[in-house]
Amino acid sequence: MPRRLPPLNALRAFEAAARHLSFTRAAHELHVSQGAVSRQVKALEDYLQVPLFKRANRSIVITEEGQAFMSALGKAFDMIDHATSRLRARSEQGLLTVRVLPTLAMRWLIPRLHKFYEVHPQIEVRITTSSRPGDFASADVDVVIGRKPDCGPGLRCDVVMREDLIVVCSPSLLSGKRPLRQPADLANKNLLHALTRPEAWRVWLEGASVGEIDPDAGLRFEHYYFAIQAAIGGLGVLAVPRPLVSEDLATGQLVAPFDISVPSDDNYYLIYPENRSDLPKLQAFRKWILTIAGTSHGT
Repeated sequence: MPRRLPPLNALRAFEAAARHLSFTRAAHELHVSQGAVSRQVKALEDYLQVPLFKRANRSIVITEEGQAFMSALGKAFDMIDHATSRLRARSEQGLLTVRVLPTLAMRWLIPRLHKFYEVHPQIEVRITTSSRPGDFASADVDVVIGRKPDCGPGLRCDVVMREDLIVVCSPSLLSGKRPLRQPADLANKNLLHALTRPEAWRVWLEGASVGEIDPDAGLRFEHYYFAIQAAIGGLGVLAVPRPLVSEDLATGQLVAPFDISVPSDDNYYLIYPENRSDLPKLQAFRKWILTIAGTSHGT
């Protein structure tokens, strides 16, 4: 006997709208117009002959019938997603797509990736970058290395590294005119900022109990990668997460003029969907990165 099911597009539109409680955000996720989502939901309501949402001026409220339908539909979509992931894992068992913050990818992950291939040569790691990496719905991503706000419902989050901020600069700033010898000398130097982490200097100055320095003064760059290059070039002084400059400190391109490290609440997390957590390739990467982070953090 054939199944009597509503159109799949209508179900997808309703599920996204119910999850976000917004036609606009559902439209953004599905890459369609807000009007298209509204029409699909209306078609589903006509098919079911029950209202799924109560519509106000600029908001929607899910009805009791809508909530019950969403509960069943969400479980069904999870089962489909899980089955799809398993089948794709068989056909693409050697491919793992990892989305990472840009500077963390360039300055920390990629330089260490050869160690993963030494133990897992059969798994191809495909790196993509984003300043807001935690959106699994908008791209085909297996795992994300991001921050706590990226960890939402249905996702697992493992701490990769607990972040601490340090101050770094070129060795040339330690000598010559107005040398950098103590925190008060920061008043005579350019403070370098990354727009992705505008609060870094404020956090470090407060944590180090350094006053009379304007945390907002100085030069700004879009990403930490550019700010780090500016620091290497002697353009100024940078407050930066230690993992991003560990190699530069080891080679002497940068120095930490003060023995002051300030803990940050903005740690790095490994984030992945709960319903894909048992994929062997994901588990292999998880085990490796947690191990390598534990041995490299603070170096």
